[in-house]
Amino acid sequence: MKKFRMTACRGVLAVLGLGLVWPASPAAAQTTYLNDSVRTFVSRHRPAILQEFVEFLAIPNLASDTVNIRKNASALVRMLQRRGLETQLLGAGDAPPVVLARSPADPTKHTVTFYAHYDGQPVNKADWAHDPWQPTLVNAGTPGAADSDDSATRLYARSSSDDKAAIIGLLTALDALRAAGVPPSVNLKFFFEGEEEAGSPHLHEILAAHADVLQSDLWVICDGPTNQNGQPQLVFGSRGVVSAQLTAFGPNRALHSGHYGNWAPNPIVELTHVLSRLRTTEGEVTIPHFYDAVRPPTASERDALESVPNVDARLKAELGLARTEGQGALAERIMKPGLNVDRIEGGGTGPNPANAIPSSATAYLDFRLVPDLTPELVKAQLERYLRELGYYVLDGPPTAGDRVAHGRLLQLVWGAGYPP
Repeated sequence: MKKFRMTACRGVLAVLGLGLVWPASPAAAQTTYLNDSVRTFVSRHRPAILQEFVEFLAIPNLASDTVNIRKNASALVRMLQRRGLETQLLGAGDAPPVVLARSPADPTKHTVTFYAHYDGQPVNKADWAHDPWQPTLVNAGTPGAADSDDSATRLYARSSSDDKAAIIGLLTALDALRAAGVPPSVNLKFFFEGEEEAGSPHLHEILAAHADVLQSDLWVICDGPTNQNGQPQLVFGSRGVVSAQLTAFGPNRALHSGHYGNWAPNPIVELTHVLSRLRTTEGEVTIPHFYDAVRPPTASERDALESVPNVDARLKAELGLARTEGQGALAERIMKPGLNVDRIEGGGTGPNPANAIPSSATAYLDFRLVPDLTPELVKAQLERYLRELGYYVLDGPPTAGDRVAHGRLLQLVWGAGYPP
């Protein structure tokens, strides 16, 4: 479940108020003043903030649900226009629209664009203790009687953190600045995407088509976690991603393992063997030349890493881990590219597996990318390596002829991706 605390707007308040000007002493004093002001504002207006948020969360937001995703966009337009912002929908065919909002522009000021997304992950209601489309306040596990002023209270709903919390945080921060009489020192734009959780397949097209209205000196991406120690954090980039489905094939129908085991190739075994050739148990990717394009951290980046709180020991205890992959702290490890196995399917599901050799097995992969390691480069590297390992690689289901002609057969289907 996703959960939201009423502190989401504090992390963006200083950026909204101070823009690109960070003189040491005055900025610190101004930030303290703004933090105090926003706490006062939230305390006074908490019911109204929560009501607006609850109404927004109650709208289902799966990107492929065309009717409801457009209801989300319409709700956003109303929320932004109530604050006097100029709004515009940026579309690409039938894709969920980007909701763009702008404050009146001052040509003497820099422009900062804040990004967030209003779509969410698919929902399986059976996994939820509460209806994900009926936002519920919970305190100490007890719904209904929770006190929204209590810092232990959580609001449970789909996207109540990722990523509608960022949207309500931004708008509340803007409201708080106005209430405090502090005009933003920059021109503001808000860019709210509607298909981030679907892989942002139309984002590049929308950015290219509307480059003129999206000109900005800085983009702030409000779609990430707090530090694991619970404190807000500002990061200077995030890894890109590209996903893939890798399928191995056995017989064209499931076969009894007692009758055909040790004779008919088992696609689950074949698939796990392939995966073991792609990465080690220490997280190192073994695809040839995978790291060639990766830049080492600069001296300033290494200095920044040294200042990040080391939370590894606490996280290992919390997560029940005796070891972690590779050498180095978490903050250092996520600077590297990686290959993750999201899921493996094969042989059916349920508590009583059949004694059978399945006809296929599929692994769902995601590659985490760093600067200069593009989706196109990773695609070419993996496809070349699989062929070097002796596999015949298809981008669609094999024909009957393919099955009998190629002893080692893989289907590789690429999903959406974007560079870091």
